[in-house]
Amino acid sequence: GVVYGAAGLGKTTTARKYASENSNVKIITCSALTSIWTLLDEIAEIVRADMKPRRELVRNIIRALQGSNTVLVFDESQHLTTHDYEVLRAIHDGAEIGIVFLGTSAVYDRMTGSRGRLYDQLYSRVGIQRGLRQIVAKGDILRVASAHLGVKPDNEVVMELHRLAN
Repeated sequence: GVVYGAAGLGKTTTARKYASENSNVKIITCSALTSIWTLLDEIAEIVRADMKPRRELVRNIIRALQGSNTVLVFDESQHLTTHDYEVLRAIHDGAEIGIVFLGTSAVYDRMTGSRGRLYDQLYSRVGIQRGLRQIVAKGDILRVASAHLGVKPDNEVVMELHRLAN
């Protein structure tokens, strides 16, 4: 899956909440400093795969993940390179697990834009893609406010919260 949108829309918060309710979901946060070896080491540690010999790391990760029903979520995945995506695709294919990329619209643009052909093998496996908009609907504000307040807020409160959210 691919979930993309501007910073601050709740992608990470939502993923963390989902992972807290589903023990098979593991979140890995990427950064501009993340190398494929850092990612692989983190995945191996999470799934308790043998980390040696190094040349067998991907194969060991695949073995550890097979039949696990694991979903790996890569937050801030706009920092990944084409090579990183290809290695993660190989893990997805070999272990038959779920992978979700969270990030800015650069993630989706990269897979579908002018360089999209580089990502055809990856994007052809995307079952779900969701772009988050910056506009928050009044109905969403009402539902969230009602859930947190325990009562339905009056229209003036909803209007002000809607203004602030957008």
